[in-house]
Amino acid sequence: MSFRGLSIALLLVGVLHAGAQQYVTNTYTPVADTYVRNQPGTENNNYGTLDYIYLYTYSEARDYYGYVRFDISDLPAGTPIIYASLTFTKVGNAERNDGLTTSRFRVLGLLDVVGNTPQDWGETWLTWNNKGSEYVSENTYATDRVVDFDGTAGEEYVSGTEVGSIARISGVNLVNFLNSRLSSDSYRGLVTFIVDMPTAEGGRGYGLASKENLDEAARPTLLIAYVPEPSVVVLGLGVGLVALAMARRQR
Repeated sequence: MSFRGLSIALLLVGVLHAGAQQYVTNTYTPVADTYVRNQPGTENNNYGTLDYIYLYTYSEARDYYGYVRFDISDLPAGTPIIYASLTFTKVGNAERNDGLTTSRFRVLGLLDVVGNTPQDWGETWLTWNNKGSEYVSENTYATDRVVDFDGTAGEEYVSGTEVGSIARISGVNLVNFLNSRLSSDSYRGLVTFIVDMPTAEGGRGYGLASKENLDEAARPTLLIAYVPEPSVVVLGLGVGLVALAMARRQR
């Protein structure tokens, strides 16, 4: 390689390295979480004080799924988020303890639109009967009311099936959703996720740790990497490296 070619290569490596280093990470825990339960006699029950979020599916008469809200409003409006991951941990004290798999784990982002559960829903009052219009039927949500993060290769990860296993989502759709919540004029920085089982199996379910869980390490977390002072170098060349580095670090 010529001296000029070597210099260009070294410069490019230096630029990429600098871009990958100029970011900050914040880790958030939920400010509210609960689940709603569609079963005769329980539609008005609230589960916001439990130490787990119970996911269960059986038939149209029985379908339980969770709501989890984070507050990222400490990030200034317009802050470019370049990587994010949302992590849950399986616990063993729910009514059922079936295996955690990618096919049994789905996360959706709740959009701030009229008719949806409001972004400031109350952890101790949200129930099946007073939720919004985002839910259509078993395993089905209105596509204009939620953002589905499920099923994209490389964006969903489950470490195992047993208690203590983690389930995680990441990827560009999650990043775009978070950026939209930061730039919103309504409930800015409040971010609500729906977590459920996307399969219609015969009486299967499991629990994920909630923010009330005594094991702090098991509680849901939202990790965000962002650029405090945006630059062309970071946004143009460093984003891919940051995402790759963060994904490898979390495995």
